[in-house]
Amino acid sequence: MEALLSSTIQRSNVLTMKELQNRIMEEIEKNHRYQHPVSILVLHGIGDPNDSEESLLDLARLASDRVRHIDLVAADRNRIVVLMPVTDREQAKTVQQRLVTGLEEELVVVNIANQQLMSYPDDADLFLNLARRPVPRHRHS
Repeated sequence: MEALLSSTIQRSNVLTMKELQNRIMEEIEKNHRYQHPVSILVLHGIGDPNDSEESLLDLARLASDRVRHIDLVAADRNRIVVLMPVTDREQAKTVQQRLVTGLEEELVVVNIANQQLMSYPDDADLFLNLARRPVPRHRHS
């Protein structure tokens, strides 16, 4: 239980980026073993750049409430990342639309500068780049 709490931000459903990166690598290994698809949605520039880290975490918690129970959410540097195991690109588009619409309906997101949807193995280089990118130190990482 303690290990689980240390991998989440403030005991929420939002993972740290480091934990999400570990999970991305696990999902890539599962893809190699079972050929299950996996997708990632990155919402770049979400919210106001001047917002606090806590405001971003609040948005990430809302996002976590609006995705499927198998999906994992992390927040970092004005972006929200959603890992969607056993999800191909077409299924991921449905999750993306539902998530963005839900956040807009809550009137909590006035602008999402860029949305990036990637699926493994088609976008293997992007997956590996995200999984291996250095994570800046935050208070909760």
